Amino acid sequence: MDAPLTELDEELAEFVDTVLTPIFEYRTGGHAWCAEWWKHTEILNRVQDLCDGWNKIGPDEEDIDLNTWYRSYLDHHMPIIMNKETGPLRGCTSLAHGSIRTDQWKHPEPVS
Repeated sequence: MDAPLTELDEELAEFVDTVLTPIFEYRTGGHAWCAEWWKHTEILNRVQDLCDGWNKIGPDEEDIDLNTWYRSYLDHHMPIIMNKETGPLRGCTSLAHGSIRTDQWKHPEPVS
């Protein structure tokens, strides 16, 4: 299993600019993409999976076709990412990153 991404790299930024944005822009349903999407660890990792899948498209037997990429990757991740009520970008706009952190995960210090 790969370690989760925590930083944006050049390949991922290029994938978003040249592949993901042109393909998905018309389907956002009025929900804005975060101006600083790379600050969301979940988004980094979901977009990396989209990019990895995109890189598997090809003519060889072990490769996937574009239809499989749409169905198995894009159609899986983007509804989760873009969900206006529960998605990781729900506090963001196209102009500003909005943190949605809460203290729900805080816990007391362990007793020794």
